[in-house]
Amino acid sequence: MLLQLPADSLGWVAVKGIHYVGQIAKFLNWIPFLMILGVLWANHGGISQYHPPQHDSMAGFLNAMAITIGFFATAGAAGTDFGMNNRNRKDVVLGGLTGIAAGAVIAGGISVLSVAGYLGRTAGATSYDYTSAIASVGGLAPVMFFLFAAACLVPTCFSSFIAANSFSTMLPKISRPVSTMAAVTLSAILAITGVADNLVGFFSIVAASFGPICGAMLADYLLAGRRWSGPRRGINWAGYIAWVLGFLVGFPDHIPGLPAAWVKADNPAEIYAFATGFLVYIILSKIGMRPPVVEIG
Repeated sequence: MLLQLPADSLGWVAVKGIHYVGQIAKFLNWIPFLMILGVLWANHGGISQYHPPQHDSMAGFLNAMAITIGFFATAGAAGTDFGMNNRNRKDVVLGGLTGIAAGAVIAGGISVLSVAGYLGRTAGATSYDYTSAIASVGGLAPVMFFLFAAACLVPTCFSSFIAANSFSTMLPKISRPVSTMAAVTLSAILAITGVADNLVGFFSIVAASFGPICGAMLADYLLAGRRWSGPRRGINWAGYIAWVLGFLVGFPDHIPGLPAAWVKADNPAEIYAFATGFLVYIILSKIGMRPPVVEIG
């Protein structure tokens, strides 16, 4: 549990000094990007030699889609906070292209190719972990591991900051430091115990959680005439119910350690979760379960 202390420290930094973290991010984010490219270059020769043990391209495509949706759902929902600082529509488009589309390609696509290259060029290799691809670099591997850990400063702080904003909006009576530290502690426990190592299962749960939220957000956007309608008074039951039903539809099945899904949705269930949140929000809004907008000004 000693590893939990640095994570909690980063959470505290996120609460008290997010502005300074933003300044560091201007150059620190380039470090993992360059290292990802370096790992790809070291293993690119084995990409053409890699042969998957099971030739089920459709299952692989659907699993990749589930992970992508899980990544996009969190980035899309969290991006609304950053969107408030955009100057115009062009900023929104550039943010989506660089922060979401490019992020998925770089963090996901390049990493997958690196692992495939490692397996293809290393006789007897059976590990699909990205850490194995890093270790295959050679003498630079220890330095890369350290720099990857140092580069976690920025995303850990920003994710903690975004979580704090969300909790403070939903539960304003709970102080931001308390909610942030609780979320960071839980995240550290999941990482230390290895629960978060199951990326397919992890992103499936994330997609099931955030997919319906994005669906409800899209529904609210369209119902308001392609704009944000504004803050609403009290509890938006249409949103909560849409999220619960969408989560039950998208909750992954057959993951060790998790209960069976309540609804047996086909792969990719995350898309059905998004659609459920979208449709339920529209229906409940039409029957009057969406509270009135708070008049500002």
